[in-house]
Amino acid sequence: MKSKKIHEGSSILIVDDKQENIAALKAVLAPLRLNIIPALSGEEALRQLLHHEVAVILMDVSMPIMDGFETAALIRERKSLKNIPIVFITGIAFGQEEYLKGYSLGAVDYIYKPIIPGVLTAKVQVFINLFRMKKAVEFQSKKISLANERLKEEIVKRKQAEIELSNANKSLEIKVAERIIELKAKNEELKVEVLERKRAEDEVIQLNRILKILTFCNESVIHITKESVLLNNVCHTIVGTGGYPLVWIGFGEHDQKASVHPAAHLGFKEGYLEGLNLTWSDVEYGQHPVCKAIRTGKPCISLNILSDTSLSPWHNEAKTLGYNSVIGLPLKTGKHILGAIGIYASVTDAFKHDELTLLNQLAGDLAYGITALRIRKELDQGRKEIQKSYEKLERILEETVESLSSTVEKRDPYTSGHEHRVTELACAIAHELSMPTDVMQCIQIAGLLHDIGKIAVPIEILTKPGKLTSPEFQIIQTHSRVGYDILKPIEFPWPVQQVVLQHHEKIDGSGYPNGVSGKNILLAARMLTVADVVEAITSHRPYRPALGLDAAMEEITKNKGILYDADVVDACITLLTKKGFKF
Repeated sequence: MKSKKIHEGSSILIVDDKQENIAALKAVLAPLRLNIIPALSGEEALRQLLHHEVAVILMDVSMPIMDGFETAALIRERKSLKNIPIVFITGIAFGQEEYLKGYSLGAVDYIYKPIIPGVLTAKVQVFINLFRMKKAVEFQSKKISLANERLKEEIVKRKQAEIELSNANKSLEIKVAERIIELKAKNEELKVEVLERKRAEDEVIQLNRILKILTFCNESVIHITKESVLLNNVCHTIVGTGGYPLVWIGFGEHDQKASVHPAAHLGFKEGYLEGLNLTWSDVEYGQHPVCKAIRTGKPCISLNILSDTSLSPWHNEAKTLGYNSVIGLPLKTGKHILGAIGIYASVTDAFKHDELTLLNQLAGDLAYGITALRIRKELDQGRKEIQKSYEKLERILEETVESLSSTVEKRDPYTSGHEHRVTELACAIAHELSMPTDVMQCIQIAGLLHDIGKIAVPIEILTKPGKLTSPEFQIIQTHSRVGYDILKPIEFPWPVQQVVLQHHEKIDGSGYPNGVSGKNILLAARMLTVADVVEAITSHRPYRPALGLDAAMEEITKNKGILYDADVVDACITLLTKKGFKF
């Protein structure tokens, strides 16, 4: 088990009934520094595969008891083993029937004795690289899926928070409206009382001022979107409309001194607040009403500062500046205390019952507004972080697809750039047909990967300069299915695997591998088919020179509605003849 960890992604299984043959193959493959797992029979090979994860199987065809073909058939019967590439090693020149039998049992290649070391190491290296790349893709796919799930959960949470905030704002608006109605009724009652008792005139005037303060401040809470602007606006309203000489808003710091930080203020003498030396700890300089409000979460009031011994550290300044009453109102939402607002009056016994009630309501509404703005800021930041994460995941997917696409091109230099050119034309067709974004994204990925299955086609066939034989063409035709099998474990958000599988299907059902026809072929696959045909005809191949754009248009026009989707062909012709599309 230790060697399995060390050589993860670099293990191969060699199956041969002769120990000397296995030793010879080990010697040839030694420069690749692979983990070689030997098996002297088909039965031993099956046992080894149950305990080891291998990138490729090199297997002798001629073995006693159970030959290579029989062993391959048993391997393919097991779901967990059926995708392991099998390369048969033989010294026998097979006929066509045996040759195809090996491929039908899952073989991806033959190596004939005597073995050419360079050929063996090159082919083994290809399968080792493919195995490692497949593992990397599976790992990235799992990470992307997990990240997508987390993103979805976070988005749901953020959406819920936005809904709650919206509902809360609506509730606040209703609450303000109800409160205004209530206060207006109260004001009418007070006006009647003024006629009866002249002494209550000043109280009514002050209540009207606070009513205006409450109205203006609640409007600020609803419409202002920046916390510092909201705090300063509230201070200006309280001083300018309420006639109070000084108001300031402080937040309790969680430092060693438990200091109180003035966040907004208006009406004070320069340097006054800094000289208060306030703390919300229960010490001498923590008995100021603002400090006590932060500490206790309850309104604290001093109706006569100069006679209040707990405020003796501030008597001289208060006497000089003419402050006689002060109230500290906590800014609290639920059990969470944000800070407090301090309001000073120039008379003693200020802040009557109704006045105190309204000011306390003001503090509650302001606290709610601060909390709402902070939640909104957190939501905005969260949305930005989610967008950055999503963009990063998209880049990872694009880079992975580009890496897979380049793997095929490196095996076949004659078709280098084919996948990119096909993708370019297919995307242009999709744009011409006004396809939605998800179809465009599917074509982008499927186009770059549509020939990934050619990794299993022998290089001799891919680069053959002459016409392919029937058996060779049958092998070429397997690349659609192989590509589908390679991509099947990846959880794409689009049907990329099906598009890769169907990109050689035809409208009349004459295509491969499944003979699907008409609308049963995915629209993305129909667009990819036309783009693939046009690119192939206009490009150089080992067996012929490029035939030109006219030949390509003749082919798709002649077979429009027969082999190729009519709408797709029309869009392609428009691009090539009227809109100047060029690869």
